Amino acid sequence: MIAALAQTAVGEPLVNGGIFLFFVLVTLVIVFRASRRTRTAADYYAAGRTFTGPQNGVAISGDYLSAASFLGIAGAIAVFGYDGFLYSIGFLVAWLVALLLVAELLRNTGKFTMGDVLSFRMRRQPVRAAAAVSTLVVSLFYLLAQMAGAGGLVALLLNVKGRGAQALVVAVVGLLMIFYVLVGGMRGTTWVQIVKAALLLVGAGMLTAWALGAFGLNLSAMLGEAVAHSSHGQAVLAPGLQYGKSTTTKIDFVSLGLALVLGTAGLPHILMRFYTVPTAKEARRTVVWAIWLIGVFYLFSLVIGYAAAAMVDGGPARIAAMPGGENSAAPLLAYQLGGEFFLGFISAVAFATILAVVAGLTITASASFAHDVYANVIKRGNLDADSEVRVARITACVIGVLAVLGGIAALGQNVAFLVALAFAVAASANLPTILYSLFWKRFNTTGVLWSMYGGLISCVLLIILSPAVSGTKTSMFPHVDFAIFPLKNPALVSVPLAFLLGYVATVLSPKDQPDEARYAEMEVRALTGAGAERSTAQAAVPQPVPHVRPALEPNVTHPPEVAAVPSPRNAHRRPVLIATGVLTGVIILAVSISVNRVLAAAPTEAAKPAQPQITADIGPEVAIPALGPTIQVGKTPGFVAVSPNGRHAYIANRNAQVVTVVDTAVNQVTANIPIAAGPPQFLAFAPDGRTLYVTIFNDTRTIHVVDVLDTATNTVIGTIPQPARPYLPAVSHDGKRLFIPNHDTASVSVVSTDTNAVIAQIAVAPNPHWVAFSRDGRLAYTANHESNVVTVIDATTLEVLATIPVGKSPHSIAVHPNLPLIANTNYDTNTLSMIDGITNKVLATIPVGKNPQDIAWAPDGRFAYVVNEGSNTVTVIDVRTNQVTATIPTGIQPTSIAVLPNGRQAYVSNVQAGTLTVLELTG
Repeated sequence: MIAALAQTAVGEPLVNGGIFLFFVLVTLVIVFRASRRTRTAADYYAAGRTFTGPQNGVAISGDYLSAASFLGIAGAIAVFGYDGFLYSIGFLVAWLVALLLVAELLRNTGKFTMGDVLSFRMRRQPVRAAAAVSTLVVSLFYLLAQMAGAGGLVALLLNVKGRGAQALVVAVVGLLMIFYVLVGGMRGTTWVQIVKAALLLVGAGMLTAWALGAFGLNLSAMLGEAVAHSSHGQAVLAPGLQYGKSTTTKIDFVSLGLALVLGTAGLPHILMRFYTVPTAKEARRTVVWAIWLIGVFYLFSLVIGYAAAAMVDGGPARIAAMPGGENSAAPLLAYQLGGEFFLGFISAVAFATILAVVAGLTITASASFAHDVYANVIKRGNLDADSEVRVARITACVIGVLAVLGGIAALGQNVAFLVALAFAVAASANLPTILYSLFWKRFNTTGVLWSMYGGLISCVLLIILSPAVSGTKTSMFPHVDFAIFPLKNPALVSVPLAFLLGYVATVLSPKDQPDEARYAEMEVRALTGAGAERSTAQAAVPQPVPHVRPALEPNVTHPPEVAAVPSPRNAHRRPVLIATGVLTGVIILAVSISVNRVLAAAPTEAAKPAQPQITADIGPEVAIPALGPTIQVGKTPGFVAVSPNGRHAYIANRNAQVVTVVDTAVNQVTANIPIAAGPPQFLAFAPDGRTLYVTIFNDTRTIHVVDVLDTATNTVIGTIPQPARPYLPAVSHDGKRLFIPNHDTASVSVVSTDTNAVIAQIAVAPNPHWVAFSRDGRLAYTANHESNVVTVIDATTLEVLATIPVGKSPHSIAVHPNLPLIANTNYDTNTLSMIDGITNKVLATIPVGKNPQDIAWAPDGRFAYVVNEGSNTVTVIDVRTNQVTATIPTGIQPTSIAVLPNGRQAYVSNVQAGTLTVLELTG
């Protein structure tokens, strides 16, 4: 059932596709313009080193804020709460490591790739080969995440169904990625990343502002709503929901944190960006700008994730069930807030994010192979720059094909998790080798090879043997199990192992002496920038062959005068001004719209009364509940209701004219409350649990009232007259209105709970039985017994919005706790109808027992429990598959069921037996 509901299209596919196409065309124009200035190897690999620190900081933010950040983290927060935000913390803190240990030193020492640094004082061929292998593996892991994000995103927005169609989407992304790299090189990729970073920050800022505005700028109200919509309750605000379940998951979290914090400083596509600036000072400015922009974005992601949990119809369960899985949280929130066009804008930004990141990854991987392997290992340095660039472009095509194939295999995985695996590989294979090379004089070629290959092989092997690949329902290959390594992220083992291997190999190979003179030169270059590569626009002399190393220049602070060479800033002033103007206009427009929306927004609901604290954690429920004790409760117990805090069950005993109270902790009767007005029939609690409404009518149809019972004193404090036979009522979520179905007058009475006065009568189809409110409280549903329909009512305007045909004699109705899904029992056809709350159409009709009388949901929404009066059973339905998992015997003539808020037990009233049957739902 959840799968069927998830196939509902979000937004208008044509609108979404049009906005996508517009963004793709804009990026293609940028790439074409940049291609005119890509002439040399330095232009292709490092954009001529003409970008400033702030420009590169924005670009590196665009490169770093990938689909994992925008889609994966928001989705992880929406579903797992605080534990999802841990990704953001790790991704951001990692930049301190990059700033302090890597950025400036790497930029001063290298030229185009990570291999330039690692081979500076080592034997070049084996070290460059190892660096290239590591770069390719890390880049491919990262590409898997981006491709999976692209497939899920477009599947959601263009209503692309089926794995084959999503695979085609991944292939299209691969073609665009290859085109960007072939035509634009690093310069075109950088400009795409700058534009994309600006749009991403604007889009995330708009989502944040609009979401907060919907709650009156009250973050606490938003978090409270997220708690209410989550099956995990308060646990979404505390650590441990995802990584605190066991010792293994806690260790896995430590491993994840290690990968995130150390991985950034070893990501090849991030390291390569440091070569696009002219000086070490600009490299430092790059990192400072990146930290600020990335930090602001991750604050936005915190709000976006919790807002999605609070505001998306269906909550976290629907988010997880959509075609894109958790990655659909941000687009669904955009649709909820701004409709089709805002959904299209946010999704196009996410799509541009993916394109920009995959382009950066591809150029890094292709440059590493062409520069490190082909030019310096295979050709041993005897290759001109043009040929090297040609090889890089061919390599980009091959990498694109591999990325497409891997992305298809990774469809449906959380992209933040997939990126975390790439971080683990980078932290294991690259960072130990980089740090040893920069800071340890004795480090030699053997140490490089052992640390790099050892870290790489151990990390990849442990990933293959982990639950991330096989053995669980969320694995890449769920139907096989070869997961002998318990952790999903291997960094806790592979990173220390790489450091250890580098140290041991160096110590055990004293004959492999590094070049001490080169180390001295490397140290001077790393710390001072002397002899480092400069902007190609600053020298009029022909560019040296890339593999020939410049000697140490003592007077590099005074480069030779060059005549008639225009400044790179002046040369690009016009396009920069145009791009800046366009982006400024977009930002001003977006901020203006956001401010207006925030100022105009009001809280979606009035403040809700404080809910009593639930005494235990939720579930999980099992497919086949066990029979618990049987409780004697008196004559003809016709209906049972559980208090909101789960402490007591209240039973309407018709012939005894009492409401019986059972303590659920000990399953014993503690009170019998006399109902003097007549036989009690149905019970409904106010949200705060302090008031219980008891509907009363007799067989001769001379009594039609609702008693108001104070649960603190167990006394009747008021009576509300009704026109004819009031059935099961419901109280609105804000506790201000009581909706009472009147069976014989085809109407629903609306009562003010403050005055107990009837304020409206709503005409509905004949014989309304049950009333239930939607999750957000905006709609009320009635099951109309002899009309064979369900009526949909606007709970604010009190207008009938729709009438939904269902089975014969719909008796009861219940709303799913997390999804826009309504279920009603059809008494005379022995079926259950599942209704889509968005389209108001029946999704499925499920056979159950004879004469189904009542239905209740498990608190997490996984199972539905149907009471069958004619067969003395309870039918258990797995909502994910629409399959009956169990049929449980009860007492004679069961008529109602109520489930504890913690999901551990359910109570079934048996009219003829005079008992309650207790079901143990958690096994």
